[in-house]
Amino acid sequence: MTQENAINQAKEAIGKAQPDDYILTPTKHAAELKDKAPALAAILNSSELTITAEQYENYDKEALAAQNEFRHVFNRANGLALATAVLVALVLATGILQSFLPGNTEHYVIIGLSIGAIITGALAAKDLNTVKQGELLKDWMAKRAAAECSRLEYFNTVATAPVAPTGEIPTALLKFEYFRRYQLDVQLAFFKRRGAKLREDARKTLSYSSWAIAGAAIATGIAGILSVVKPHFAAIATLGSVFAALSAYATIREQIYQSQRIAERYTLTVNTLQNLSRKLDDVRNAIFTLGDLPMLDFIAAIHEQLSLEHKQWLGEHNNAQDVVDKLEAALKKAAAQLTSKADTTKATVQSTP
Repeated sequence: MTQENAINQAKEAIGKAQPDDYILTPTKHAAELKDKAPALAAILNSSELTITAEQYENYDKEALAAQNEFRHVFNRANGLALATAVLVALVLATGILQSFLPGNTEHYVIIGLSIGAIITGALAAKDLNTVKQGELLKDWMAKRAAAECSRLEYFNTVATAPVAPTGEIPTALLKFEYFRRYQLDVQLAFFKRRGAKLREDARKTLSYSSWAIAGAAIATGIAGILSVVKPHFAAIATLGSVFAALSAYATIREQIYQSQRIAERYTLTVNTLQNLSRKLDDVRNAIFTLGDLPMLDFIAAIHEQLSLEHKQWLGEHNNAQDVVDKLEAALKKAAAQLTSKADTTKATVQSTP
């Protein structure tokens, strides 16, 4: 078999990357390849690789579950903290209702808003305690690290698995094309797709912050103008706290997920992997001539880049505890403002004849 034919047949046997490759399920690969690449399928069916594949899939499922749990609980806590801050701001702004509500109706409005703020604040505190005491972020990071280590181990084991000489397509070429499709192409697809999603999230967060700045400026300006007509309209300025709360919500969201920074780094990773991919044909030719060694060197280069990226990703979340502490501090500040307003309202009611 000529070099060109061997390379083309290996590429055809393994196939091009498919959209559903994005979710790696190596336990299915042996059955899928048994007809087109029986030598490789036999390797994948070995007990060592079967167990390693199962371990990876289990670790990956656990990591995804831990990620979803953390995101769900933390996002809910952040949203409840925003709701609490908004309700407290509305309580502080109830002075503008004095001219429109009969009798002591204003006090009932304050009570209703205050009860709402107490409930949302308590629920936010509960979720934050779950995040901290349950170590949800740490659990996510640990399980994702285990999954990624297992993924690397799986492909390294495939690459170094001993094979019996055959008259068919060189097994080293099949191993290489398998790595190309299910590791290199899958990782490229992940970084591209995830990077685009992170950039979208970062733009949304920036939009929240920008609207918050505009809203605070509008509230302050309107309060200044209307207070000339009636002094109690100055309370409108407290609505600026609503927009400040929205800005804090966006800031905390970005600080915990680091969407912009990670998206930028993913772009660099894609560029690096694509540059390495330019060598695919050179490596194929070298494998046909020299055997496993060029393949192992290429795989080591790809895995080195993936390991570096994963370490940097883990490092982006080192400040997570500080972010949670900021959210707790915001809740305590809102509670203090609510208590102060309650004391003021109580004094006003008691002084009313």
